[in-house]
Amino acid sequence: MDVSKTRVSADVTDWVVEEMESVDLGDKRLHKRLLLILQRMFDSPVASLKAACRGWAETIATYRFLDNEQITEASLLEPHQDATLERVRVQPRVLVIQDTTEVDYSLKKALKGTGPLSVEERQGFFAHTHYVVTPERLPLGVWGTMIYARDGDGEKVGKDQPIEMKESYRWLEGYRDTCRLAELARRLKRFRSATEKEIFTRFSWSGKNAVKRVSR
Repeated sequence: MDVSKTRVSADVTDWVVEEMESVDLGDKRLHKRLLLILQRMFDSPVASLKAACRGWAETIATYRFLDNEQITEASLLEPHQDATLERVRVQPRVLVIQDTTEVDYSLKKALKGTGPLSVEERQGFFAHTHYVVTPERLPLGVWGTMIYARDGDGEKVGKDQPIEMKESYRWLEGYRDTCRLAELARRLKRFRSATEKEIFTRFSWSGKNAVKRVSR
């Protein structure tokens, strides 16, 4: 569905509309709400959803939007990935930086689905993100993200277990996603992917679109 044909609030800037140009949520009302939510978060990037919204009615509408079964992590990220790819295509070289951030919800005792963070007493989620920048530190976008909670065992998996069963497998998946970005960009001559050293001392990836790795 063409977002340009969706009548949006006058509060929404052209930048937000262009960034979500390829979004397809199957309902113009959802498109309109998404654009307004993004604008509110763009205007107040460090605020909570409730604080960023203008009034209780808008806050409730935002929560309902996020609770809609049609709204998934993939459906929200895909249009941003498309826009990121277009920005990458005009660059001679980019860096794809992987890192994991803790999202601490320890105070939200009633929240379901959380897991232990660095210590058992702290509960929340992890967000493993692939951040694309130029060597000059110009942000181009987020190419991928994995949001997950530990089940309590974390990395306590036997050394002889397949790497696919380990939490650290996310680094390899991120590297493969970077190779996919390189293939889609085509014009790009040089990619570098930052990842954990221990993963690639034990696992090799030799796809034809493999990119250079920078380990830490």
